[in-house]
Amino acid sequence: MDSDFWYHKGVVLNQKNQEKEALDCYKQALKINKNHLPSIFNLACNYEKLEKFDKAELWFNHAISVK
Repeated sequence: MDSDFWYHKGVVLNQKNQEKEALDCYKQALKINKNHLPSIFNLACNYEKLEKFDKAELWFNHAISVK
């Protein structure tokens, strides 16, 4: 399974309002590809939804830095 698999699994979980489970999927995607931008961005968004603003800010900043 590649990072896209885990990313899409996280998206499905987000659609079911399972943000914490989706976080695990995005993190798994990033273990495979540390610069997988869609996973980084969604990870930041999920932290924001969970009101973990410090973590959200870190991940949003990381998304900006990924090229």
